[in-house]
Amino acid sequence: MKKQIRTAQKLLIAVLLVGTSLTGAGFASETSAVIFNTPSLGIPHAAGEIVVKMKPSASFTEVAKTYELKVLARGKRLSTDSADEALLTRTLTRLRQDPRVIAAEPNYLAFALGRPNDPDYQYQWHLRMIGVESAWEFTKGAGAVVGVVDTGIAYETAVRDGKAYFASPDFAGTHFLSGYDFVNGDSFPNDDNGHGTHIAGTIAEAVNNGLAGAGIAPSASILPIKVLNRYGAGTYADIADGIRYAADHGASVINLSLGGSVDSFVLRDAVSYALDRRVALIAAAGNSGTGQIFYPAAYTGVISVGAVDGRGLKARYSNYGAGLTLAAPGGDTRNDYTGDGVDDGIAQMTMRSRTRLDEFETIFAQGTSMAAAHVTGVAALVYAQGAHTGDEVRRILTETASDAGEPGWDSLYGYGIVNAARAIGVRGSESPAPSPSPSLTPTPTPSASPTSEVTGVFEVTVTTPKSEYDFYERVPITVAVYDQVSHGVLSGVTIELTLLTPRGKTLTGSTTSNAEGEGAFLFKTRRTYGEGLHLINVTASLTGRGTASTSTTFVVRDLD
Repeated sequence: MKKQIRTAQKLLIAVLLVGTSLTGAGFASETSAVIFNTPSLGIPHAAGEIVVKMKPSASFTEVAKTYELKVLARGKRLSTDSADEALLTRTLTRLRQDPRVIAAEPNYLAFALGRPNDPDYQYQWHLRMIGVESAWEFTKGAGAVVGVVDTGIAYETAVRDGKAYFASPDFAGTHFLSGYDFVNGDSFPNDDNGHGTHIAGTIAEAVNNGLAGAGIAPSASILPIKVLNRYGAGTYADIADGIRYAADHGASVINLSLGGSVDSFVLRDAVSYALDRRVALIAAAGNSGTGQIFYPAAYTGVISVGAVDGRGLKARYSNYGAGLTLAAPGGDTRNDYTGDGVDDGIAQMTMRSRTRLDEFETIFAQGTSMAAAHVTGVAALVYAQGAHTGDEVRRILTETASDAGEPGWDSLYGYGIVNAARAIGVRGSESPAPSPSPSLTPTPTPSASPTSEVTGVFEVTVTTPKSEYDFYERVPITVAVYDQVSHGVLSGVTIELTLLTPRGKTLTGSTTSNAEGEGAFLFKTRRTYGEGLHLINVTASLTGRGTASTSTTFVVRDLD
């Protein structure tokens, strides 16, 4: 609703800024497209690479020649020049036994942690307040569809009916679905106000692209629906049509950062229509600072959202009272309680003004509109983790909110301030473990007695042919078991495998190693399992020999 134009960074549409993007898994390998794990530790490392610490009198080159290793140019590193994990393990064992070598270990990988590289993220105290960095470790919203019913969104660069529109630079990585403009009666819901673009930015603006700020659910799909004109006003009838359109076109969450002070059967019926279709509706409580919740937020079943400032206290302008569900950061453009040198508005990129649709900048805004967008973003994350209905989303969000004000529900904060970290943690812990078939299928092999010529501790490796897969692609998983001393293979070993998907689903399978010391599994990727990092954990056990374990990862993304 109310905006303050205060610029932290000005960006023109004509200038494209290219940043170094990390993969969906949160890391990028500079040395290999394939990432494996050391068998004994289960820690990701660059394929085939070994870091060696030599005794002062020893020759690095001579050691490399002894084991037929390639010397890498960027330091005291060696490479087997192969993705063969068993070869790497054998080489490590031999190097560690070499008297010329003090230490040898895989070239481990470090992971980018939660904080993105977007320059204005430093001013997005509001995202850190609700714990998005912890939530991003599990999901970024892939699979959720969010209907943004607002002034439209700056989602495309095009000329429509003689008027030029421009896409916000920080939506370059955001997925938009085909929406509708109920103000102008066409299929191009472009923003000519700025409000809707700001709201959509909080929900799903690109992350880790070195540009502007971040959104809460950057992998969610956005369904843009324009019901408010260039002055930010619209009719109840258009808003009702927008709600119905979103419900009919696959929205799992609908954001309504708008409101009016009177009840209406047109609006009420549209809300009921969407709720009957199990959609989560999230709406702004209003900015008049009174005890009346605006409509549609006041309707039963709608998640109504009030605002808090940078201290986590009710914002002076936020409406409150019976029917308030949650609170979320809404900003305060008068104060800098967070001490970052700028006012505590909600920072997102949008157009500079209604008359300069080609010029974008980070704008600090305030209002329950912005608060509602935060809850919508978290709701998208919850949907991506496997929630199925609006009622389930509501329950998770209210049960995991950070209590504020009086204990339990109160009229100023509802059930508390939305907490993304807790909401995603609950969703992940509740995800059931499905049957391993047909998604994770062991390839049957006949049982055999362990080979008699091997002795000593045994180890296990797990590999996949590639590090990256598309949706609905088959992923062969090979587990190998061998003796650590003689490097001979072991048959008849029980192999237990679990696979954790980005949406918290756990799949399991088991088999026995064959005469070649291997066990094979087959996993088929699915959109329902989510986009991003998949983790494989393997435990092998053999009577009288104990157990060995390892893990590896691969990434699933939409490669179309």
